[in-house]
Amino acid sequence: MAELLLKGYLRTDYDGHPGLDFRKNSTTSSTVASIPNEIQGRFKYEMLDRGLGEKLTVIPNCSLSIWYTEDECSFEEAQEALLNKLDGCLTVHTAFLGYSEYTITGLALDEFSIGGHDLERELRDHMGEYCWIRLVV
Repeated sequence: MAELLLKGYLRTDYDGHPGLDFRKNSTTSSTVASIPNEIQGRFKYEMLDRGLGEKLTVIPNCSLSIWYTEDECSFEEAQEALLNKLDGCLTVHTAFLGYSEYTITGLALDEFSIGGHDLERELRDHMGEYCWIRLVV
């Protein structure tokens, strides 16, 4: 089993796709790392033939989790914020904004989707927020 942890403020990369920036108030895309490119560069992937010469880049059998917070925090603080919210109280300094988990058959990097979930669209709803992305293969 391999694990990848990515963190940063959600921004738009040079190509207009969701990426991560370590600077909170960045106004340029030059410091934004593309999320799909970061993932593709670290894991083995398969090229699936979709017909008529079209290929789809897929990482099979993976689990993807995303934690969203207002401000930068450690991975443990993001997890703790979720657990405290589920218990009905919020005791950490980092305000919790959301959590998503996807455990479907594979992550399609070309479409940036997993199990029919459009990750690009979902991440756009959290632009400017700090997030932790955990991918387990």
